[in-house]
Amino acid sequence: MKIFSGEPISFFFFLSLFSAVYSQTVWNSPITLSVSSNWGSGLCGNIQFTNPSTTQTVYSFIVSMKICNGAITSSWGGGLSSLVTYQDSKTQIWQLQGQNIWIGPGNTYSDIGLCMSNTPSFDVSTSVSLGVDLLPVNTLGCTGLECALTCGDGLCATCESEINCPIDCKPNQCVPTLASASNVWTGIASIAVTSWSWGSLCGNIYVQNPSATATAISHVLTLQACAKTAQVTSFWGYDQQMVDYNSVLNTFRQVANNVIYRPQNTYNVGGFCLYVTNSFDLNKHLKVGVDLRDKNNLCTSATCEPICGDGKCIGDEKATNCTPDCAPLNCPV
Repeated sequence: MKIFSGEPISFFFFLSLFSAVYSQTVWNSPITLSVSSNWGSGLCGNIQFTNPSTTQTVYSFIVSMKICNGAITSSWGGGLSSLVTYQDSKTQIWQLQGQNIWIGPGNTYSDIGLCMSNTPSFDVSTSVSLGVDLLPVNTLGCTGLECALTCGDGLCATCESEINCPIDCKPNQCVPTLASASNVWTGIASIAVTSWSWGSLCGNIYVQNPSATATAISHVLTLQACAKTAQVTSFWGYDQQMVDYNSVLNTFRQVANNVIYRPQNTYNVGGFCLYVTNSFDLNKHLKVGVDLRDKNNLCTSATCEPICGDGKCIGDEKATNCTPDCAPLNCPV
């Protein structure tokens, strides 16, 4: 398999690039920033969250923060280290990592503090989004950006909500203002198999923005499977549903708005599980493609009409970036 390439996939098991930390239980918790002082061009405050488990103790955590029009200048707390994961002129994503702490079942932790600078357009109620992963181990088993995230990976998973993971599940407050709002281009969608045994196959879907300069803030993704060799049993991520079903081909669509896909970066946008027959061929019987846009879609997964996925290999589409149209399924009939 060529990871993230959009090229034809050969079979082997793909384990997440960032899997070091999550071989054990992870919890999410409602998390708040309480401002203790604010002088207009900056502020200081404390972060607070609660161990939701009724039986297990938390010993380490990763707090993720999305900050618009501001930047952390200092932070403190037990075993705390801070890291910037990305930044531009408007937005930063920070991780605050703590280890060798003790939070008993149902107990609240508020020993994390920070100060930040901010611009006049900063508003703490809309300019800061938070999330936290809590773990029952003394050390994370990873360092820095090698640490995997559940809350903070940009994907609002089934177990996450605006309450326990606002950084992933609340509408993005940091969407950049763009000079043009009508551009659509073909992204690179790829599949990474995570398990395949006893007639069941599961995998993750990744989207890469191939542009050297343009940021995408929405996508329309198309997943196609041959009906006689593969049946989609689950499909997750953003707004998604089956849009076409017949005896030869099943088509699923996913629509995302208020995202940030930076130039030449790759993002996990969801995943799927299939029931597959013995004759299933991963290269021939499963395809995925994606359109990227620099404005939000005015449609849903039920109504959006794709460009990559419409059956026509045109424009910037080719076999390496739009397999549904340019290297279509070869389904048994």
